[in-house]
Amino acid sequence: MTRETSWRTDTAMEGEEHDIVLACVISGTLFALLGSSSFSILWAVNWRPWRLYSWIFARKWPDIFQGPQLGVICGALTLFAWTVVVSPLMVLVAWGSWLLVVLERDLIGLAVIMAGSALLLAFYAIMLWWRTQWQSSNTIRKLYGALSFHTSWFLGISPGGVGDSSQWILHSKIRRLLF
Repeated sequence: MTRETSWRTDTAMEGEEHDIVLACVISGTLFALLGSSSFSILWAVNWRPWRLYSWIFARKWPDIFQGPQLGVICGALTLFAWTVVVSPLMVLVAWGSWLLVVLERDLIGLAVIMAGSALLLAFYAIMLWWRTQWQSSNTIRKLYGALSFHTSWFLGISPGGVGDSSQWILHSKIRRLLF
């Protein structure tokens, strides 16, 4: 390798590292901000996002907003709230896609997309189950079953009980907690 070729390779590596850091800083910051906003909104509606409209409508609105315009205002605020609630998932997909492009490798970008989405949805499902106690436990069990299969498949953990890795022990503890 000549000195000029070595210099070009080093410069390309530094540019790639800069792109990776930039992707992680921007996406991580967006995920932290939007994730906490999503958490706050979901906490306010007791982890039932389908109640956003009624929760917004039930606030005490000034007399100037009463009437037909209140439905439009509540609809716009509900759309905004749904956007904030779903945004952490979109940030994970964008982050993983950005890493796919920058690194030109599928594994790391797909790990961010698949594992990040599965863990975030599992967290939402557990919080919904916790806040509703046993009101909708069958729905949560089905959602958990789908998410645990997805996560188990991604991590290479056998959902049939074979294997004794630390991930499988954690998986078993979560199952015992929910069931």
